[in-house]
Amino acid sequence: MKRIEALIPRDKLQRLVEELEENHFKDIVHFSVTGRGRAGHNLPAEQAPTERVELMVENEEEKLAVNIISRICRRKDSDSGRIIIYSSVKVITIHNGNESL
Repeated sequence: MKRIEALIPRDKLQRLVEELEENHFKDIVHFSVTGRGRAGHNLPAEQAPTERVELMVENEEEKLAVNIISRICRRKDSDSGRIIIYSSVKVITIHNGNESL
């Protein structure tokens, strides 16, 4: 089992849910929006630019979930033309009730 924690832009949250549903995840054990992301910690919740999302998936679905988050949270930098992923993703392995990065 893997727990994926991500900070994603608030305006991308609905698209993330849709993408997860479209990809027919076998076992989304838990999905929650757990609060404001770091970038908005001084703002009221409704004005925070990012949301903290937690998603628990089976081990074999980890890579797909991370790829979906990365694809949704990317944009092209107007100055350099480079693709920038504006999300923070942490994957935690859960084995026999113990967690490790």
